[in-house]
Amino acid sequence: MRYNKRIEVITKRGEEVYNPRTRKKEKQPDERQVISAHISPITLESSVGIFGSYDKNILVARCLGKPRQNHVEVFYRKKLYKVIRQTNYRNRFELYLELVQ
Repeated sequence: MRYNKRIEVITKRGEEVYNPRTRKKEKQPDERQVISAHISPITLESSVGIFGSYDKNILVARCLGKPRQNHVEVFYRKKLYKVIRQTNYRNRFELYLELVQ
């Protein structure tokens, strides 16, 4: 399996914090990291078995290493995906991604 694709993972969304100097609420930047992954679509049988419906377009991102934290959202090919499920294994982890519209 080749881990030649790059995904940008958003681990934490930026929050609005009050800045006393400017006297306004300012949004902090998102926490992001780039991870190499193997991306493949999930089969219909697996989609029905895992999620219970076949009409979802779900991708599986298999990544090497151990996950440092829970992942929230992923950018892949300039599209935003929501992480539905995360599965951890000994040397790798999998992210099940659904396209956000």
